[in-house]
Amino acid sequence: MVVKEQSVLNAANLSLWMVNVSQAMLVISGEESVLDLKAHHHGLRYAQEVFKILPENTKYSNAKGDNPSVIPRAIEAIFSYMQSLARS
Repeated sequence: MVVKEQSVLNAANLSLWMVNVSQAMLVISGEESVLDLKAHHHGLRYAQEVFKILPENTKYSNAKGDNPSVIPRAIEAIFSYMQSLARS
């Protein structure tokens, strides 16, 4: 396996930079671990995506006489989309 010195140097520097950024984000956010930080930001991303979907699928009020099948379709769309986000 041929590895160039510059490639190794770049990878090491990127790795150390990522550690420094994650440690700074831990201090600012108040999270206790990197896993907590990842979970928090994944949750924010998922919430943003849900808010993008909701206005398209939930144009009704909860008054009597509304179509109750709109809610399950919206929820199914949200869950299927969130599953695709988790895989990417």
